[in-house]
Amino acid sequence: EEVWRTHGPFDGILGFSMGGAMASILATLPGRFPNLVFVLIAGAPDIEIKSAIDPNVQSLHLVGQDDRTVLPKSSHALANKYRDARVAEHELGHCLPMKANHMQLYLQFL
Repeated sequence: EEVWRTHGPFDGILGFSMGGAMASILATLPGRFPNLVFVLIAGAPDIEIKSAIDPNVQSLHLVGQDDRTVLPKSSHALANKYRDARVAEHELGHCLPMKANHMQLYLQFL
């Protein structure tokens, strides 16, 4: 919260792995993190979320087909907790892909 207050405002969060799970928790707290518009999540595991995710938060979930750290079904389960989640699978493993076609996807989302 201190970073959000002192260095913000921020429109969104990019979270990788457990950082993606944390981004999902922050998306349940619209009063504490105002102006959160999007989360871009890569390789994040499904977690128990006790509150509803803010329906105004747009999400893009990147799922590695060869991810052996966080199984694709777990990443899909987390994405299913968002309204209108966008899910993009890639052929790589547990990573944030940076090829040109992936970058184009991120730019279109943002």
